[in-house]
Amino acid sequence: MADNKGKKFEKQFEKDWGTSFPNSFLLRLKDDTSGYYGSSRNPADYIAYVSGKLFLVEVKTHLGNTFPFSSLRQYDDLKQYEPLKGVYPGVVLWMQDHDKVMYFPVDTITNMMKDGCKSINVRKLDGYRYLDLPSTKKRVFMNTDYRDIIDFIEEDK
Repeated sequence: MADNKGKKFEKQFEKDWGTSFPNSFLLRLKDDTSGYYGSSRNPADYIAYVSGKLFLVEVKTHLGNTFPFSSLRQYDDLKQYEPLKGVYPGVVLWMQDHDKVMYFPVDTITNMMKDGCKSINVRKLDGYRYLDLPSTKKRVFMNTDYRDIIDFIEEDK
């Protein structure tokens, strides 16, 4: 079986989220799609509740400079929750080649698509609202502090 860094990064996300928010709720939604597009799927990888805020978090890992939106099949599902007060759908993206972990609210992805972007280009993010999360590389994975997400989303709503 191939080494799946994406699944391992999800485990790292769980650990780091728990360290960042020790008195929070984090639920990993069961992935029952078996890899087939169009079958039953969840709106996100995780549901988290922190300080009265509900997060829907999709966790992605990518090599290279650009993360294609075609790889974000949960976009429509996440987008439907964006108008709800107190609900914060977004994507945590680990750009492996750049040792960066970033948070993108779903409305930022919507704006990028409206501007004609086909992907998140780590080198072309000027003018877009996202959070570069404080992270430290430990061998392969990044140890990430997610506490800044609270201040970041409070600036928006």
